Amino acid sequence: MFCQWIELTQWTLEQFNIAAATFRKVFGHLYLLRTSFKTGSVPLGLLGFKEGGPDWTTAARRCDFESRNGRVLDPLCRHVEGVAMLYLGEYVPPAEFENRVNTLGNLRIELSACRQLVSQDPDNYYSGSGAAWLGLLRDQLVEVASEKAMPESLKPYPQTGFLAAKLEIAVEGSDPSATTLARKLIAEMPDSALSDPQADWALWPGNRLPWAVLGIPRPVGVQRFDRK
Repeated sequence: MFCQWIELTQWTLEQFNIAAATFRKVFGHLYLLRTSFKTGSVPLGLLGFKEGGPDWTTAARRCDFESRNGRVLDPLCRHVEGVAMLYLGEYVPPAEFENRVNTLGNLRIELSACRQLVSQDPDNYYSGSGAAWLGLLRDQLVEVASEKAMPESLKPYPQTGFLAAKLEIAVEGSDPSATTLARKLIAEMPDSALSDPQADWALWPGNRLPWAVLGIPRPVGVQRFDRK
């Protein structure tokens, strides 16, 4: 298994798709993960396997081991449902990029980066609240929904992760929809995480916890006000 982490806000759509095409040429498939819902940065993991793809049974077993042994305190990474909130499915770049791989012989990404430095056009780059990133998220949610390898019980949680990203954008922009989004996010978050007494919510991968947005104590598991 190989994972290459990139900061997507340092990439343009063209550069990312060239990298994606290159990754797929090496591994055959490309899967995406993220570590954060924040808008200031977009850490993105490009994940490939020598054989096969993501194994959610293994992921659940590893989360359970870390949770029982107290090595990981992140409320999402202690539970496979939380990991699913960070999962963005398999990515296939647009057809026009299929053969536009990056090599030491053509330096496509490096030359593109140089052109961007000269032009200094920030609109070409991804941003945590920009249309390119949100469009990528929406497209990947459709991809995840069709994945046969992902258990049906986990398929709602990438959408929950998208909801968390929308809440971050609303809070940053002082959008009044933030309260509605916060209530909905609490209702959709995994009970396994909310009921976990060992989870350290200071490690929540966003700037604001949804209950902090509402000014209420943290709901616990099925006792949440949303599910009464």
